[in-house]
Amino acid sequence: MRGLIGHPLGHSYSKIIHEQFINKEYKLYDIDENKMIEVLSNKEIDKVNVTIPYKIKVINYLDELTDIAKKLNSVNCIKNKNGILIGHNSDYDGFLWMLKNNCINLNNKVVAILGSGGASKSVYHAAKSHNAKEIYIVSRNSDDNKVSYDDLKKLNIQCLINTTPVGMYPNIDENIVDLNTLKNLEIVIDIVYNPFNTQLIVNAKEKGIKAIGGIEMLVAQAKSAIEFFDEVEIDDCKVNEVVNYIKSLKQNLVLIGMPSSGKTSIGKLISEKYDYKLIDIDELIEDRINMKIKDYFSLFGEDSFRKIESDIIKEIQKVTHHVISCGGGVIKNSENMKFLRKNGLIIMIDRDIDKMVISNERPLSKNINDLKKLYIERYDLYKKYSDITFENNDSIENLLEKIKREIIL
Repeated sequence: MRGLIGHPLGHSYSKIIHEQFINKEYKLYDIDENKMIEVLSNKEIDKVNVTIPYKIKVINYLDELTDIAKKLNSVNCIKNKNGILIGHNSDYDGFLWMLKNNCINLNNKVVAILGSGGASKSVYHAAKSHNAKEIYIVSRNSDDNKVSYDDLKKLNIQCLINTTPVGMYPNIDENIVDLNTLKNLEIVIDIVYNPFNTQLIVNAKEKGIKAIGGIEMLVAQAKSAIEFFDEVEIDDCKVNEVVNYIKSLKQNLVLIGMPSSGKTSIGKLISEKYDYKLIDIDELIEDRINMKIKDYFSLFGEDSFRKIESDIIKEIQKVTHHVISCGGGVIKNSENMKFLRKNGLIIMIDRDIDKMVISNERPLSKNINDLKKLYIERYDLYKKYSDITFENNDSIENLLEKIKREIIL
């Protein structure tokens, strides 16, 4: 038995990750607490990782703990060595690797850790090893050793770290803290990895705060766990390779830009050549309204159209491994971009205005003057929301090659 035990596991990427590191089968065991106790009591395991909600509960059924597991009183990997069950914690190593990889130093920072479960303990000791100035554990049930969520706004928090499952798939609209109440915040870290950007991370990026999701920690702790299981050493560079591989399987490519910038064409080519499923937002809208967009604009106006557009974008926000071609005005509503960013890399397709095509099918850019007006109104918003920009002033084949080289594995 080699794999992951926990509940629920429908969101887990662990099988993909572990099988990228080693050529061995890795299974997901979604089990209740009684089954967990039975499996450990009977020593029916070989090498298993442990996740929510068993990281602390498993300890009573183990024979030994490594030094770091004792220190943290939390276990996320167990191996059976000649009938002796040994518990270890690789979350600590994974979190430290993520800090290092993103050039984050918590020295002399005021840190708030949301949650008091097993992962919280790893993060606490990692922050302590960075010589954080103050570390607050935040819990809904505050006591002498914890503070409440209401207390947060009274503290000078510089780094906020979420170790709870709030915002995790499928409940990706959930948000745990109002960042507007934390005036001195510099860094937000969320160890949730599905979606890639939780609502907390999206809100932080919207405010210009450095924000890191949990996929890097997940992969780094898996590397550390495998080293514990198999007594091997794995090069650190392998972590980023696996992170990029997971993103190539799960992340959406979201295309934004002016009307006639080439979003639809490049979206179709990416779908055809690289096995991404295609979503064209304008096509979905026309299917729903059962008419052409230009006719809907004439009958009902732009506000009504934008409401339908936003409803559809919210509905598709949980999809993965799609290329999503957006209408030119998608950036006018910041909520649209929050929905699209959760699992998406936002790509701006930028074309010079003199290479754009005027069309009667586009209700807001029927002539060159309207097009220029839109360009002035929207360009800065496209730049604001994009993670990466590609110019499309040459052939569509050259643009596809650029995207392949820089994004698609």
